[in-house]
Amino acid sequence: ALRRLAGHGAMASLTINHHQAKEFLTDLGQPAEEVGIAAVNGPGSVVVTGPPKQIAHAVAACEQTGHRARLIDVDYASHSAQVDQIAQELREVLSGIEPVQAEVAFYSTVTGTRMDTSGLDTDYWVTNLREQVRFADALQALLAD
Repeated sequence: ALRRLAGHGAMASLTINHHQAKEFLTDLGQPAEEVGIAAVNGPGSVVVTGPPKQIAHAVAACEQTGHRARLIDVDYASHSAQVDQIAQELREVLSGIEPVQAEVAFYSTVTGTRMDTSGLDTDYWVTNLREQVRFADALQALLAD
């Protein structure tokens, strides 16, 4: 399914925080439906996702402000609206998933919290590919627990 998205997107890692990234993308004039924050990895690390030209522009602009920025070696824009194009196919392909409750604590980067693994069904995994990765939130929840 991901091969159908190949060549239509890009992702980049930026060393700015989540709030700076939102402002930065807005200041660049990037439409929210095209370019967004794919992942919040930590207090100074985000991943942006969108069309290749817009992401290349975001990387260059971020570097000009003195922050580190680098393209990630992918050619599709996961954690974005681009995934909507293959969501139904993913649901069909993943329809046989039968989650079970694990004995080990599971912290979800989809919810940013601890969750029961019996909820890791097909919809969870499609959502996982479509929505923003909340790694920093999941890590904070783990540390708090």
